[in-house]
Amino acid sequence: MELSTTLRGITNLKFSKLKMKGKSLIVLLLLFYSGCSTNNTYKDISPVQNPNEAHNELVTKISIPEGYTFVAGVDTDFIRITILDLDKKSCTKFYKENKFEPLNDTSPQIFIGMNYLDSVYRQLPVNNKLLKISGKARFTNWIYLLDTTTCRLYGHICFPDLNGHTK
Repeated sequence: MELSTTLRGITNLKFSKLKMKGKSLIVLLLLFYSGCSTNNTYKDISPVQNPNEAHNELVTKISIPEGYTFVAGVDTDFIRITILDLDKKSCTKFYKENKFEPLNDTSPQIFIGMNYLDSVYRQLPVNNKLLKISGKARFTNWIYLLDTTTCRLYGHICFPDLNGHTK
């Protein structure tokens, strides 16, 4: 009698371990599938478009005019800094349409993460030459500064989610 009770106990233990392994396997497969599936956050980005440019437009709702030249940039898990030279013909129209405003702050402007850029690009122009527009999209803060004398656009986006998935 004792032997059959012991065998039943061992059998039940083996079945419960198998059930647990099966549940663990299902959870692991679900995690694997969700990690390897396509990221629907970027479903509205054209495959032709630069992903950083497209994400900047999604966050800021500001389209950069065609004909710009990429000068420098850095993209980390928590910030993106982009420096572009805009076409002089479209520059004025761009800042008027997007309602850029004069920068009334007397303190020099600094972007977090400027030290990631080449030293040539770490210094922003003096404030009296800059126009500014900024905003917040959910938890992502962004700012564009435009140097009106050179039509150089400085963009800074801070991601709270360490990968820029917040729009």
